[in-house]
Amino acid sequence: MPTPNVVFDDQGVPLTGSIDVPDTGIGRDVLLLMHGFTGHRMELAYFFVDLGRRLAARGVTVYRFDFRGCGESGGRFVDISVADQIRQIEALMHWLRERHPEVRLHLAGFSMGGLAAAHATARGAAPATLTLIAPAGNLKDVVQRNCDAGVALADGTVDLLALPIGPTLRDELANLDTYAGLARIDVPTLVIQGSADAAVPLAVGRRIAQTIPGARWHEVPDADHIFGRIAARDALARAMLARMSLE
Repeated sequence: MPTPNVVFDDQGVPLTGSIDVPDTGIGRDVLLLMHGFTGHRMELAYFFVDLGRRLAARGVTVYRFDFRGCGESGGRFVDISVADQIRQIEALMHWLRERHPEVRLHLAGFSMGGLAAAHATARGAAPATLTLIAPAGNLKDVVQRNCDAGVALADGTVDLLALPIGPTLRDELANLDTYAGLARIDVPTLVIQGSADAAVPLAVGRRIAQTIPGARWHEVPDADHIFGRIAARDALARAMLARMSLE
């Protein structure tokens, strides 16, 4: 089935999304899937396109959105922050509940999107299940590495592959406890990560799983940060479906 696009009005800023719909149509399970730092709703090596289609083939409708300032959404990359991505997820969850009032609404996030999804859930987003894919509890280190790899500009931003990393995010991360509040999460949660992840240490993923009551920790052997092998993406999809009680 073709993948249609959809636009959500986020306080006057358009957020662009894509919908992976099962051949049988929208059923009882809908998943909101959010991308990582410097990513977009397709993700590197079509990670999210692949994952969305795998889940849709098993009956899950998948909404993939670009955060503000990312991909084809409005806004500026230089203004991104964890706090605003949390707010965007909350707004999208509210909108999806109004759009699909009879479904089980699930939430998943990858890397920085996983961190934002975890905190949105801790604040009351209340998905049926939560999946954190290589959640970037070490986001401060990730952003610093990217700043070190970029070019410092006179206006205080860092040019990374033509993406301006600004002081808004760097100042926020200087004082952000990425684990604070996660113990309040009370929905079935899966934390899943590849054993060969070079972006987020396994210890970070394990700590997040240990902080969330009842969370399942799933380590995929030899998988990298983006699950860049067919077998790794098979394993990821199966684990997500199992946590959603669909396999």
